[in-house]
Amino acid sequence: MVNIISLYITCRACLGTGIDRHSIMDEFGEITWIEQTCIACAGLGLINQGELRYKEGVFPTYQILEATDPAEYVALAPGNVALYNLIISAGTIDLSEATTTLAVLRGMFAIGTTTRTNLEALIA
Repeated sequence: MVNIISLYITCRACLGTGIDRHSIMDEFGEITWIEQTCIACAGLGLINQGELRYKEGVFPTYQILEATDPAEYVALAPGNVALYNLIISAGTIDLSEATTTLAVLRGMFAIGTTTRTNLEALIA
């Protein structure tokens, strides 16, 4: 299994509005503003720039952060808070079955806690 994250940027043609607004001048010098759906982004305001692919077991760390219950994070011992913050700061992390990082996270959050349940669902 490969984890895929799509990358989008704001459309430069419409500046993210999805509307292309431009003016035209008629033969009498009158300016008329025309608004239409942006052709560059099909009115979405975003342009797809491709995707990031992570091998099985590798995740962006924001997914670990989202899986963490705030009350359980606050209850961590100070040393575990520092270690957890280090893991989250990595950007991407390998949570394959045999990795030290997965063992450390499992050690921080006991079986049955919300965070542990969420982490196990993430790596399943």
